[in-house]
Amino acid sequence: MVEHNKIKNKNNETVKAGCVVVNENKEVLIISDKQGKICAFPKGHAENDETLEQVALREVKEETGYDVKIIKRLSD
Repeated sequence: MVEHNKIKNKNNETVKAGCVVVNENKEVLIISDKQGKICAFPKGHAENDETLEQVALREVKEETGYDVKIIKRLSD
């Protein structure tokens, strides 16, 4: 197992980013855990030297297999 260096903010919280993925039919992508109990948008923690945009794109690819593009940044 690869150990990743999670990036923390000034409040010692893990920095995360993700995407709300919408297709041309305006359908929104939701992922779930293996038990199908928790639903969420694809997201994950930042690693060394990544921008939030890079984190979001990487996590969507890792969790869904989709390559997406960011068209708008949403507020926290």
